[in-house]
This record gives sequence, structure tokens and C-alpha cells, in this order.
Amino acid sequence: MDENTDYATTLLIVSWALGAIVILVCTLRVYGRVVIINQAGWDDGFMVFGALSAIVCSALVTAGVSHGLGRHREQITDPVDLQESIKYTIIAPLFSIISSTCSKISILIFLVRLMGMTAKHWHLIFLWGLCVLLVLLNIFAIVVIIRFCDPPAKQWNPDLEGTCIDPRIQLYGGAVQASYNALMDIIVAIFPTMFITKLNITRKMKVGLSFLMGGGVFAAAATITKVYLIKDLDKHSDITWFWAPITLWYTAEVGIDQ
Repeated sequence: MDENTDYATTLLIVSWALGAIVILVCTLRVYGRVVIINQAGWDDGFMVFGALSAIVCSALVTAGVSHGLGRHREQITDPVDLQESIKYTIIAPLFSIISSTCSKISILIFLVRLMGMTAKHWHLIFLWGLCVLLVLLNIFAIVVIIRFCDPPAKQWNPDLEGTCIDPRIQLYGGAVQASYNALMDIIVAIFPTMFITKLNITRKMKVGLSFLMGGGVFAAAATITKVYLIKDLDKHSDITWFWAPITLWYTAEVGIDQ
């Protein structure tokens, strides 16, 4: 990691540049689905909840940066700032996981509705099977983050009585969860090509849908980068520095996912 990297500024720019796009896209989608065509569905509900979680994630990252996220632990001289920066560094990814999960569920629901009568039985089993495994792995990741220490607050206040699990559990669990999320993004981007050509819509709409669904490749790229950086997930001794690039890429991931 480059010691001269200004993670604090980069985190703020990425969080709120993508956050503004998330707010705009979500608002336009809700307006179109609810007001214009009056056909809101469960996919819209999951997308809205995912967008709200992404904004909460950006807010928590911002709070973390204000206390020291993006700097080395020894550079944070105020003990209160140190505790707060570690707390927000740990809590923020919980909302990124929730956001990413809701966005993918929304896309899967949209896919099933889009396929309509063209969907075969194995299509549905495949898609909902992916969805169930996605939810289970992401719940596991959230539990590992929250319950890394007992009580959870011991993660940012080492003076508390309690115990913590082996950091390697968090490392391996995070790698598996992030890898599966990247795989999901790729599948969601490629799978629609199997049936879009069979839909009774104009060529222009087919091209637009293919482009829209193919956007998952960019989210997958952000997630794959995060998978590589997760090698530093177990470095809790300098968590505010080593988790900064991970924070940067999961923030980018949830912004692109929306």
C-alpha cells in the first residue's frame, strides 16, 4: 500500500459522488414505476432499501473519515477519535453488505418477471437457488463482523472484558462471501442474454436491456478488486489504514450495484 495515498479524501469523493448517482437513479426509478406506469413491485422495494443502505454506508464512512479512517492508527492521537474511527470502520461494511444483497435480489426478481412465460423450471430453480445462497453467505458475513468480539464493542474498546475470534475466520469468510458476490454480478450480467433475444420487444429495447443487465460486470470488477484487498482483513492492529482501500472498493461496489 502506498503510504502517500490520501484515502480520506478519496473515500469522501467516491462515497458521495456515487451516493448522488444512487439517489438520482433510485428517485427516477421510483417516479417512473409508481407515478408514470403505476406498476411498482417487490424489486423496486428491494432496490429502494438497497439505495438507503448505500447512503447510510456512505454516511458512516464519512463519520469514520472525520475521526481518522484512512490514517495509520498511531497518527490518531486522540483516544476518543481512535475508538470512533475503528467503530465506524467496522460498522460501515454491514450496510454495504445489506445494500449489495438487496440490489442483487431486486435484479433477480426483475429477471424472473422479465422472463415471464419464456422461463423454464430450471431457470427459476437456478436463480432462486443463487438468491438463497447469496442471502445465507451475506448473513454469515454480517454475523462474523458483528460477533468478531463478544461484546462487539471490544473491537474498538480493547479495555472491555471479553473475547475475540481468530482473525483468519473473518479473513476466509470475507473472501468467500466477496467472491460469491462477484460471481453473482457476472451471472446476472450474462444470464439474461439467454432469453432477451426471445422476448417480443423491439431491437432497441433488447439492446437497452442487454446494456442495463451487463452493467453488473462493472460491479463485479469492483468486487473482485475488493476480494484481492481482503488479504488485509485480518490486520486489526492498524485497521483504520489497512481497511481503508477495502472500504473504498466496497463503497464503489454498492454505488455501481444500484
